[in-house]
Amino acid sequence: MKILHILPSISKLYGGPTTSIFSYTKNLRDIGVKAEILTTDMNLFKNSNEYKSFQIINNVPVHITKNINFPFKKIYEFGISPDIFLWIRKNISKYDLIHIYGLFRFPSTLAMVYSIKFKVPFVFYACGGFDNANFKNNVWLKKNYLNFFDKKNLEKSACLHFNSIKERNEAQKKSIKFKSFVLPVGVKVPPLKIVKNKSKSEKKINFIFLSRIHPIKRLEIFLKAMGILNKNKNIKKWKLHIAGEGDLDYKKFLLNIIKEENIQENISWHGFLENDAKNKLLRKCDWLVSTSKSESLGISIIEALSQGLPVMITKGIAISNKLSKKKAGYIVSENPKLLATQIKNKFLRKPNEVEILNAYNFALENYCEKKLANKLLKKYKELI
Repeated sequence: MKILHILPSISKLYGGPTTSIFSYTKNLRDIGVKAEILTTDMNLFKNSNEYKSFQIINNVPVHITKNINFPFKKIYEFGISPDIFLWIRKNISKYDLIHIYGLFRFPSTLAMVYSIKFKVPFVFYACGGFDNANFKNNVWLKKNYLNFFDKKNLEKSACLHFNSIKERNEAQKKSIKFKSFVLPVGVKVPPLKIVKNKSKSEKKINFIFLSRIHPIKRLEIFLKAMGILNKNKNIKKWKLHIAGEGDLDYKKFLLNIIKEENIQENISWHGFLENDAKNKLLRKCDWLVSTSKSESLGISIIEALSQGLPVMITKGIAISNKLSKKKAGYIVSENPKLLATQIKNKFLRKPNEVEILNAYNFALENYCEKKLANKLLKKYKELI
């Protein structure tokens, strides 16, 4: 079986979708599927000399086409690429099925059009594009693009792929007729003994924010809450580790808040981390913080749980209620003052063994990447 996964960009700046595509393709290849990636060079290379049209990344074959380098960010990130048009037209019929990622992008729309033309079945993975919070950003443009371009193509898909029931429910409100399946992204869950061997020697409370730096993540809520707490001289020592890259303007905004709250000494910036470096930092920390306005899943949350980290999350995250019921995490306030009180009363401590095991078992039971890859393969076989 030969499957092509298409994502407009695999740059680490775009967070979850990049993690998703490599998780799916790598694990599919491990069970015998010839899974490949097609993308553009959008925000992928620091200079043009690094460009190669074909690379093996994380043991996955990746075909990279050139994106037109428009001076305006929104047009550039639309992903207009004559090269990808030519590549798809020439090669799409060589695959048994196409798995297309992301709404409102030229490569995604193009891939749907040519899948239909060459009668190659395709699955469309929205990557949170139907999420109400995302949809409200440029709502007029997105609504019209969906109605004039993508709606008729989506209705001809073999299936739509969603991360959560919440995401599917939001898509159903857009008046699109579709078949669908819900399958979250999996993560590599380490042996329990690695999680249990976490160092307990450090008395400082370590929080971690592991995500794309973007306004929808609302990290300022946590920063302001900790600023309120820090005015109390008797507060326990704490540290927030920020691991991620993204919107530079939003990062400047966060830096100003950190300065205003006088918590510079409590913040460590790590940039984008992956693999061993990311897992090592997670195992050093005590609590993951996610104050996002909305998430169809939240891969970083699953990654933290797999390392035995209980999570502090807001109610806009799709799995918040499920996590709370399983006592693998806690739903916290979106109001900085109320959040400060919650942190003071509940989170300025090390998680206990029950909380750590609840987090780990939640990831193991629901998000083991090998199990989910086999479920995805079964779905492909049904659709081809």
